[in-house]
Amino acid sequence: FNMTMFADVRYAGVVFPVIGWWLYDIFYITPFLAIPYLHTVNREIFSD
Repeated sequence: FNMTMFADVRYAGVVFPVIGWWLYDIFYITPFLAIPYLHTVNREIFSD
């Protein structure tokens, strides 16, 4: 998909355009970047 999808919706509020970007980022981009990244991180760094 295109990163500029719904750009008019995300940047409609000029005062807080970042909130629209975070909503878009969390629901559309995070599952495809964060989940594969978490599988590559050494788990023992974060475990006690």
